[in-house]
Amino acid sequence: MIRSFCNLVCLFYVTFSSIGQISLNEVCSSNSSIVADEAGQFDDWIELFNSGETAINLQGWSIGKESTLDNGYEISSDEPLFIAPNSFILLWCDNELSQGNAHLPFKLNNAGEEIFLFAPNDELIESRIIPFHFSNNSWGINLANEWRNFQTPTPLLENTSTSYLGTLAPPQATFPSGIYDFDLDISLQHEFEDALITYTLNGIQPEDDDESFLSPIELTENTIVTSRAFKPNYIPSAAFSFHFIRDQASNIPVVSIVADFYDLFGFFGILNTWDSGEEIPASFTYLYSNLESYSAACGLEIHAPSPVEQQAFRLTAKSTYNDPVFSFPFFGTDGAEVHNALILRNGGDDALEENGSFIRDRIIHQAFDEIRPEHATSDALSVNVYLNGNYWGIYQLRERQDSAFISHHFSESHFDLLERSAEYPTTKHALAGNWDDFDLLEETVTSLDLSQDENLAFIEEWVDLSNFIDYQLTEIFIANQDWLSNNVKLWRPLDESRPWQWLLWDTDWGLGMWGNSYPVGSPDWNALEFALSDWGGWLEDEVETELLQSLILNESFKARFASRAADLRNSTFETYRWNERIDSTLNELANEIPYHFERWELNLADWEAEVDTLKLFVAERPAFFMEHFQAQFDLGAIHALSLNSSPPEIGSYEVNSLTLDSAAWSGDYFQALSVRIKAVPPVGYALIGWSDLSSNQLERFIELSSDSAIVALYEPIENQNSIWVNEIMYAPTNSAADWIELYNPGPDTSNLIGYSIQTESFDITINDSLLLMPESFLVIASDSLSFLTNHPFFDGALLQDEALTLGQTTTTIKVITPFEVIEDSVRYALTSPWPFQANGSGASLEFSIGLLENSLGTNWFADVTEMGSPGAQNTAIAMHVNGQQLEGIRIAPNPCASYFMVQNTKELCGADYKLLSAQGETVKSGQFSNGIRQVIDCSDLASGTYLFLTEGTNERFNKVLVKL
Repeated sequence: MIRSFCNLVCLFYVTFSSIGQISLNEVCSSNSSIVADEAGQFDDWIELFNSGETAINLQGWSIGKESTLDNGYEISSDEPLFIAPNSFILLWCDNELSQGNAHLPFKLNNAGEEIFLFAPNDELIESRIIPFHFSNNSWGINLANEWRNFQTPTPLLENTSTSYLGTLAPPQATFPSGIYDFDLDISLQHEFEDALITYTLNGIQPEDDDESFLSPIELTENTIVTSRAFKPNYIPSAAFSFHFIRDQASNIPVVSIVADFYDLFGFFGILNTWDSGEEIPASFTYLYSNLESYSAACGLEIHAPSPVEQQAFRLTAKSTYNDPVFSFPFFGTDGAEVHNALILRNGGDDALEENGSFIRDRIIHQAFDEIRPEHATSDALSVNVYLNGNYWGIYQLRERQDSAFISHHFSESHFDLLERSAEYPTTKHALAGNWDDFDLLEETVTSLDLSQDENLAFIEEWVDLSNFIDYQLTEIFIANQDWLSNNVKLWRPLDESRPWQWLLWDTDWGLGMWGNSYPVGSPDWNALEFALSDWGGWLEDEVETELLQSLILNESFKARFASRAADLRNSTFETYRWNERIDSTLNELANEIPYHFERWELNLADWEAEVDTLKLFVAERPAFFMEHFQAQFDLGAIHALSLNSSPPEIGSYEVNSLTLDSAAWSGDYFQALSVRIKAVPPVGYALIGWSDLSSNQLERFIELSSDSAIVALYEPIENQNSIWVNEIMYAPTNSAADWIELYNPGPDTSNLIGYSIQTESFDITINDSLLLMPESFLVIASDSLSFLTNHPFFDGALLQDEALTLGQTTTTIKVITPFEVIEDSVRYALTSPWPFQANGSGASLEFSIGLLENSLGTNWFADVTEMGSPGAQNTAIAMHVNGQQLEGIRIAPNPCASYFMVQNTKELCGADYKLLSAQGETVKSGQFSNGIRQVIDCSDLASGTYLFLTEGTNERFNKVLVKL
């Protein structure tokens, strides 16, 4: 027993006396080619050194990027990890714990961060700030025991290479890069005044013997000034490029690219060897509103090379270029903020240079996104591109469908991401993972009898059939022949938590791109037959349609497939919807098209003719699309179904898979397939029957033997104590809070605990007891302080929830009870019949109290003279004279002391007015005189809140007045 105790003491003595032997020796936060781990991967690394005479087991030691032990990573006790005496060890920062004990669950950032090392007794042994360093550089201890920057790292060796005090930051210009309509003199500056700054004007990276910056550079034409900083004992800076574009302002964003002139334009440059696959170092600057918003170094290569002058480009982020990702929300706040690569598409086969429309692929992706946003499509926006200051025309900046795309859209880290592409000998390529599971799926599909429902259910666990159906129908509608064994992408998580899903990709051949010169370009081309054929595409001996061929053997799937085809024909694939997408994109490009056509010497009339071809295709295609399904599956006649309501213009419907937001609707359906319709009554109404059926069942199935018109019959519900949306502030001024006002019309008090308020972007639940008295209001605001600042007299119920964001876009607000019953639903828009005056003027949307239906835009108004009336009866019942809304009515001052003045319009001459107390008593009354301004004495009134009201035969107007 004594011997065991002595051994334990000696063990502790050896362990803790050895702590001082371990130290941080070298860190490489961006390793792209210096040293690979045992898996052959070039991961970031931290090097530790054991300066003692005994081996140290690192089990129980912790290392991390936070100063507290809780945030460090304790090296696992599953297996020992020894550092031999007077030796080094590399810890790999790769977030791959499965690769072994020397791998850490985090990555490093070469922009700069701090590393912390803890001993097993929780003692902080060492911390080191690792400043910025280039890819394949490092920070470590030099021979003089100084923490220094190295251009030549020495992993697992003593740091004997030349060391530096640090890496210089790039120079900066006195103006931001941008498009200017005047000449400009710029200066270059650096944090070290004694740093040497050199520059070039041809895209070549400057060296220390290039032109030195000594005086302002005069810029009179498109110029890229590329500069670097040099200083003894420092590693020279990265290049900084100032982009000066002396050109017309751009109405769309600009991507200005700079690269070595010879790499780009030279005899062996990528534009002259466009099919070489070569990537060159470059950088780009993104200009929004004609000024710089973002810039990054990148790799530049030709994307989808073809023998055209205006090539497409791929911009790739890599550690080699010191920008491992592009971190900027190019596609708005709802889009991804991190990208591995970006595409500058020239339209592909639909390029303007090829007499294409340029817009087909983009509007097809828009349609697929509208079908169901969770399908995920590549975000896009139109941009102008410059190469080394040379205008290169209009492009579509696109989000690349790579691993970063999947991670952003689906929050997954480990997955199979596959593509069928004619670029590869078998057309099979794995962007991530492998083909094993999908090959097994195809083998299983062809061996099972899918006409049996239990076998179909088995496959549905493996394949997202909703996604697959929408994907197939989109490709079939657009009549894309460059498909099936090409331009196909699909993915699934490795943990199989989701089934296989398809991504829409490269649809240039769709929507009649070939016109009448090729069958696929005709609106009557039977793409359904093509999708079910044994056509092998790019591989003549391989069929790419096994999955759909097998699925339609099942009658329930076939009905689902054909019914969904009709649903999409009656919604997303409607001609007017396609024309909206076309016109929206053309309007976006309208001011830029002339410059593009002048730059590439193209014929504008040819492009206009191609746009007409596109519009003709979307006009004629829906009918042929339905006829192809009708013939292929023997679905009988096609009949029109019309839905309406009585009273008119209230309520909405569901039809099969569609959720409609209109009370009047029509579409075409197949005689052989029953159609599900469901009435969605407006708040305050109940369904009492249908025009063809006395039943008050909301949902029913109908068989169409002829064209049918059906009306849902509603009647008001008396004494319904519901909570409704009464006022909406979606576009406040001066960064004020968004807010929603709810109203309890009575007669009973409502406890709102468990109620939720939902839109497409947030879901707020009231978790505490909240009593709302009859005829009382509740305001939910994104920022209560901002709300009260703008409404200092508000004394009602107020809740704050930062998740509440409305924005200037069409939005549906739902009030849902704890029993998941929709108590109110308002879908407001920014255009007529909704009052557009609320869109940015500072006015709110206010419901006209007394009307029964708040889902109709005609029953709402916007008072542009105020910021709404939260917590009170809406202050400005929409005033009309002979059906025309009056504008220009003002009350001032408000709050007032001894008088207030009403500025009216001539239509109000002779109208009556009243001033009501908070208790509803009339305290003053009179008539408007013939003057424009009416002065009303209020010196005899007590301080408080009053309601000013005018009323006549055809007009009514309310305003809250505060008496000081």
